[in-house]
This record gives sequence, structure tokens and C-alpha cells, in this order.
Amino acid sequence: LNFYRNNNHLVYDEVMKDNGINIDDIELIEGLLFISMIPLHKDYPDRQLAFYARGIEILNNQLIKRGLNE
Repeated sequence: LNFYRNNNHLVYDEVMKDNGINIDDIELIEGLLFISMIPLHKDYPDRQLAFYARGIEILNNQLIKRGLNE
């Protein structure tokens, strides 16, 4: 699986922070949404794997940021 990255999220993140939105909370919700999509794609195992991999990647990032990975 290849994940494409766009490194130009800093401007968007700053706008969100300026409006009082916690980017880490958004990322946590995003990870949970990827995981929740797995059963909806039972007819496409490759998609399930992609949703699982991306969801775990995001959730792991949040565990590290929140200091809960010990």
C-alpha cells in the first residue's frame, strides 16, 4: 500500500488553532473513522487493509502525542 502525503497542512492547522479547534482531537476522530469503515468494506479486503493500516497509524500517532504509548 502506498500512502501519499501532502506536507502543506501547516497553514490549515494554524487556521484551525486560531479558531480554537484542537488538531489532535480531530486526528483522533479521523483515526476512529478509518477503523469504523472496515466492516463496511467486507467485499473489498484490500480496502479493509488500507482502512485498518491508516487508522492504526493515526491512532498510534495520537498515543505517542498524548504520552499513552508506554
